[in-house]
Amino acid sequence: MTTPHGIGSPERATSSFRQAIKEVKKKWGDWKISWGDVHRIRRGEYDLPLGGGHWRLGCFRVCHFDEANDGKLVMNGGDGFVFTVEFGETPKAYSVLGFSQSGREGSEHYDDQTPLFANNEMKTVAFTEEEIQDQLIEEYHPQVQ
Repeated sequence: MTTPHGIGSPERATSSFRQAIKEVKKKWGDWKISWGDVHRIRRGEYDLPLGGGHWRLGCFRVCHFDEANDGKLVMNGGDGFVFTVEFGETPKAYSVLGFSQSGREGSEHYDDQTPLFANNEMKTVAFTEEEIQDQLIEEYHPQVQ
């Protein structure tokens, strides 16, 4: 009952909100623009809306943005790697890399996880031998000399 709650200064909050509306209208033409219309992730063939923002805004998904030539704010860093584990008899793990596995343009893994990241989805991480074999792309067996 004694901890702070609510807005400390309703007058200041109202004034700040009015100023924010003016700035958004000036830059984007309408204050009712969707977050994802401005905040984007661009990688390879993808240009997708992206939720997230600066940690100072209290965002759980921390994203850093640069302004692109078209005025959109494009993610350039932040929580590009998300990993979660469900512990049990056999652990289950899920992950996503916002900028995918490869930094080499033209690689099939340059932007393959970008849509998952933008849609707040993750892929299953192989843990058991069966899962590893199901996801295996290539095996390498060096000769021992």
